[in-house]
Amino acid sequence: MSGAVVAALVLLAAAAVAAYLAAPLYLRLFRRELTRAEAIERAARQLGLDFFRTDPAFPGSTPAKYPFELFSRGVRQECDNLFAGAVGGVQLIGFDFRYVDPQPNRDDGGAADDETDAVWQRVTCVVALLGGSAPHVLINAVGTLGTAIDSATWATWGIQNRAIQFESREFDRVFNVRSADSRFAKALIDAEMMAWLLATGPRWQWELQREYALCTAGLVPPEDLQQMVTTVMAFARLVPRVATVLHFS
Repeated sequence: MSGAVVAALVLLAAAAVAAYLAAPLYLRLFRRELTRAEAIERAARQLGLDFFRTDPAFPGSTPAKYPFELFSRGVRQECDNLFAGAVGGVQLIGFDFRYVDPQPNRDDGGAADDETDAVWQRVTCVVALLGGSAPHVLINAVGTLGTAIDSATWATWGIQNRAIQFESREFDRVFNVRSADSRFAKALIDAEMMAWLLATGPRWQWELQREYALCTAGLVPPEDLQQMVTTVMAFARLVPRVATVLHFS
């Protein structure tokens, strides 16, 4: 038997062993994703929402319809586990969104391999339709926003990199609120909304832009999805009358 044939057989055997060892990991990952999709579908159906395991329009195209910076991040974006419909009179859509940040060159000086070196960032999103047109407002837990966003980005958004101060010190200790329109932000977060946000806690991060409100909280476990959706519904219904008078039709 020639040396070339022996080498080919060795490579074939090595590939077979690698596939044998990798198969259980692949199956575990596949089953985990399948289990998540099934659990999200079950939660969505219980809320009376439609469910789509993949983007019904085009892979990754649904988030791009909405005017939020999150959905333009990375060099690749995808979404799945979409659910949509009305809850408590509030029209909303939610999905698992993921994106890949640009990869720096490897330590050895070689170019990064987009597939091998890719690290997906994943977050569950719910977008609610408010109507009208709101100025850009961000409501985030203290310590979670600001350090990762530079001044140039804030300027692009038309927002100063400085939190708006409210009369409640307790609220200011828990939340940062930023907007180019502080009058609207203070009208939005009236006493009732402030009390609700404090009671709900800083887990949920909020952003208003035009006629939409976005809620995120990392990758939300399926068992918490109904809580997230009903929280978004409550937020949308709490938008105060004075804020409605200022900007919403």
